[in-house]
Amino acid sequence: MKLVVDIGNTKVKAGIFDGKELVETRSCGGWCRDDLRRLRSVYPIECGILATVSGCPDWVRDEMADLPFVLWDRFRADLRYPVYSAYDMATLGRDRIAIGVALRYLYPQRTVLGIGLGSCITYNLVRPDGRLEPGAISPGVYMRSRAMHVFTHALPQVDLDWAAAVWPTPMRVDGTETALRTGCVEGVRHELEGFIYRYRSECGPIPVVLTGGDAGYFEFSTKKGIFANPNLVLIGLNEILDYNK
Repeated sequence: MKLVVDIGNTKVKAGIFDGKELVETRSCGGWCRDDLRRLRSVYPIECGILATVSGCPDWVRDEMADLPFVLWDRFRADLRYPVYSAYDMATLGRDRIAIGVALRYLYPQRTVLGIGLGSCITYNLVRPDGRLEPGAISPGVYMRSRAMHVFTHALPQVDLDWAAAVWPTPMRVDGTETALRTGCVEGVRHELEGFIYRYRSECGPIPVVLTGGDAGYFEFSTKKGIFANPNLVLIGLNEILDYNK
């Protein structure tokens, strides 16, 4: 079995794979030595990969020193990927490469758009030959809310009411706080619709896959070829691990 870990800006997500099958996922705001030890006590982990944008604690290296373990905390010229890009791969975020690899695995020989909804929103198009074309990056929902508070004198910081934010969000504005919430969530919704329309205008009726911590809050009809897969980065990391064996 394989341990796959993604350390993002705000969350840590770990997955256990048996071959290509994801058998368990765990998500938390932080990660400690006991978390890793518990996973190793339950599953016969034989190898692993960890991707991080915020550094890797030394104790992770210590705990995994007895196993083949890929630490992806910076661009590594020795890693190979089943996708390629016209851009310099060293400049691409590890999450974007992992999303592209996952889409290549899940939708072979097809053009597909993956949208990552996390701290930032990323748009990632994969062509049938495996060419990864990373597109726009924009602020995520919470970042928009935070920015309106930090860069103004009067606007408050509001918590996002995700219970009321499930798509479509009702336009019920009765004051500043609800106006801020509506602006954040509805703004992202219209952005998603606009980018999806633009990509499909250029590429045809391609499938669209949403992933990331906020993906589940924006409901789409699968009849329109729009799907949610919260584990896309983990799937991509598992494919990269297999590709480099």
